[in-house]
Amino acid sequence: MSLLKRVLYWEAAVLAVLAAVLVIAPGVVFVDLLDQPPAPDAGWMRVAGVQSIGLAMLMVLVGQNVEDRWWWSWAFAVVFAGIATVSVLTATLGLPDGASGSSWWILGVAFAGMAAGLLWALGRAGIERPADIEPES
Repeated sequence: MSLLKRVLYWEAAVLAVLAAVLVIAPGVVFVDLLDQPPAPDAGWMRVAGVQSIGLAMLMVLVGQNVEDRWWWSWAFAVVFAGIATVSVLTATLGLPDGASGSSWWILGVAFAGMAAGLLWALGRAGIERPADIEPES
């Protein structure tokens, strides 16, 4: 369980930093880093950053109760795998003409790594503490 707890805490810290940058400077993230055209309204980008801060807080909360709620970490693995999938699909299929997809690839690989780290830690947690299911008589 200690491995899962550490992974949750570290990934929550990384997510919180990325989210704070998104809240403070969404144009830098989307226009400069992800090579997207400037959006007329950055409010939705900031909302995504605020939601990501909330997700990071939930990761810490699960980490604090990891002995009883370790399986809740599956939700974070699904979210990170989804972000990785969307990022890779954007890099391969959804870029405007002339745009570079390297930042989307980096984002995809980073979130795939975070999802893989959670899956590895969940696998270890499952071995340490299998589901509390009693066999039927």
